[in-house]
Amino acid sequence: MCSSPVYDEENENDKSIKERPAPYNFEKVDDFRSYKDEAIYPGPGSYHYYHRIDGKLIAMGVVDITKRVMNSQYFIYDPEYSFLCMGVVGAIHEIEYMRMIQKNYNSHLNDYQLGELVWNCPKVNYKLNYKPGYLICPRTKQKVLLDEAIRQRVIAFSKLPIKYKREEIKETLSLIDLPPGKVL
Repeated sequence: MCSSPVYDEENENDKSIKERPAPYNFEKVDDFRSYKDEAIYPGPGSYHYYHRIDGKLIAMGVVDITKRVMNSQYFIYDPEYSFLCMGVVGAIHEIEYMRMIQKNYNSHLNDYQLGELVWNCPKVNYKLNYKPGYLICPRTKQKVLLDEAIRQRVIAFSKLPIKYKREEIKETLSLIDLPPGKVL
């Protein structure tokens, strides 16, 4: 049913995943489901965001809503609908929903996050295509605009072995400090 962000059909090691039977019958995912009205804005918490075409479930996202952040934790979709770029559609729907919440219910909800970023994983680093992008400085906890210079510094730092990272952090914080003028 879903396109796993870690499954690569070109990778020989992942072939067994496709051959393995699904542990659940996704054809009947909505059978015996009781629906409850959670209102337009149910408040802070974790929620499933369903996408349907003609009643058929084709995608599902998991979002966490806090007072200030809407975090898109996970998104899966039926690969038959990949031509619709469901990941982009899901992000657009979530951003529009966040804007509606911000306008009508919670003016403090200011940030949309695409979950965790893994620099060296092409199935996850697509998030770098969304602009503008920001990182949280691990030392100051301030938002930093992710421009090309910051991106190269983070990539260089991420390639260091852990023992050198520790030494580098002790000697200088230049790789993780906020550059002048980048504080938002």
